[in-house]
Amino acid sequence: MNLSAFERFLESQSKPFSVEKNFRSGLLKADFFAYRRFNMMGRDYIFVHTGDARSLNESACHQLHAEARNYVNNLYKMPRALRFVVPNIVSVFFSANGFDDDALQLTLKQKRPWQGGEVHDVFFIDLFSNTLSGPDIHSVRVKGGNYSFKKVDPTNRSRGLMLDFVNVSHTSR
Repeated sequence: MNLSAFERFLESQSKPFSVEKNFRSGLLKADFFAYRRFNMMGRDYIFVHTGDARSLNESACHQLHAEARNYVNNLYKMPRALRFVVPNIVSVFFSANGFDDDALQLTLKQKRPWQGGEVHDVFFIDLFSNTLSGPDIHSVRVKGGNYSFKKVDPTNRSRGLMLDFVNVSHTSR
């Protein structure tokens, strides 16, 4: 996959990302890394990995996402439960020939830590079928109603961003 299209997409956002190709830090490697300060309290960290269904299996994707989480959490001195600034850690996997079902199950296994202080999600983009697999919209139940915040909630913000990219890349074909 040509990462330039994804890079241009992220840089075109109303709150653009700083990007770095071939990101390396200790054990962590990513084909592409993007960062932005979303607002006073939120930071988005996106780690992009490309491959095929064989190389991006469940074990490899889980390990890459865990390394991304460790990297970002080591940037913060404050313990997670006491953080005012909450990092949004996103791992995105691109494949030209899909993903196996076990790898796709990772999208359902991502839970927000009970102590707070971080949000993390995994997304899979199948370039052949132009489909996105990721977590559902996160909503909050208040007084009998469900509310979803599309820009403020990190999971919803990431999901919207990935859907926008899939839609843009589909229409540009």
